[in-house]
Amino acid sequence: QQGESIQRVIETLNAATKAVPEDAELWLALGEAYLGENSPTQALPALRNARNLLEPTIDGVIEQTCLSRVALRLGQTLQQLGHLEGARRELEQAFMAAPYQPEVAYAYAKALLALNDPAPALLPLEIVLQSRPSDPQVYLDYARCILDLDGEINPIQYQRALIYLGRAMEIAPDLPEARALSAEVLAASGDLLPAMNAYRKALETRLIEDPGWRIRLWLGLGKVALDLGQIETAVAALQEASQAGPDNPAVHRFLCEAYDTVGLTDNAYESAQTARDLAPNDI
Repeated sequence: QQGESIQRVIETLNAATKAVPEDAELWLALGEAYLGENSPTQALPALRNARNLLEPTIDGVIEQTCLSRVALRLGQTLQQLGHLEGARRELEQAFMAAPYQPEVAYAYAKALLALNDPAPALLPLEIVLQSRPSDPQVYLDYARCILDLDGEINPIQYQRALIYLGRAMEIAPDLPEARALSAEVLAASGDLLPAMNAYRKALETRLIEDPGWRIRLWLGLGKVALDLGQIETAVAALQEASQAGPDNPAVHRFLCEAYDTVGLTDNAYESAQTARDLAPNDI
C-alpha cells in the first residue's frame, strides 16, 4: 500500500514537472520520491534538472537552502550509483552552502572517506559529532579517519576518538567494531598495554567469525605484543593471523621478526621468503 502511495506521488509530480518545467523544487520533490522508492537511476535526471535550474541568476543570487538540499540529494544519489568523484563535487557544494547541517556534513564526509581522502573529512565529521548523533556509525567513521591519518594528527585526537568510541558503545553495546577500533586507536597512540587488553576483548566478540577482522585483530595483537617484548604472545598471535590470512604479506613480515627475536632462524627465513613471494615489490 505504501508503494502504491509513492507511485501516485510520482505520477502527480511527473505531471507537475511537465506543466511547470522551470520549477526546481518540483524536480527535487520528484527526485526525492524516486529515492523513496529506492530508484536512484530514475531519481538522477530529476535531480540534475533541479540542479541545472538552480544555476546562479544574472546577479549571482541563488536560493542557498534549496541548493544545499538539491546538491545533497544529487550527491547521495551519485554515490549510491558509484559515481564517487561526482558525488564529492556535489556534496562539497552542499557543505559550502550549509556547513552546519549534520546530514549534509556527514554525507560529505562519507563521500571523502569513500575516495580514501580522510584529511578533509575530519572537519565535517567533527561538525556532525557536535550534535551528539544517535547513529553509532558516525563515531566509528571518526575513529577510522583518525587511524587513516596516523602520524599526521594531533595526539589529542586519539583521545577524542576513544571518547567517541565510548559513546558508540553506550549507544550500541553489542557493536564489536567499536571495541576493535578502540584497540587500534590505543595501539596507534602508543598506549600498548591497554591496547593489548582491548585486542583480547575484541577477539572474544563475533568479529572473530569475520575473516577480515580475524586477521586484523590477531595481527594487531601480535604487533603490540612484539612492541612490548612479549614475544611468546606475539608469536602465538601472529601464527593465528597467518592461519587466518596465509596470503597476507604483512602477517609474514611481523612473524619473521617475532621468530628472529626468539632465535627461530629457519622459521624466520621461511616467513621472510613467504612475505617476499607474496609482495615482491614491497621492500
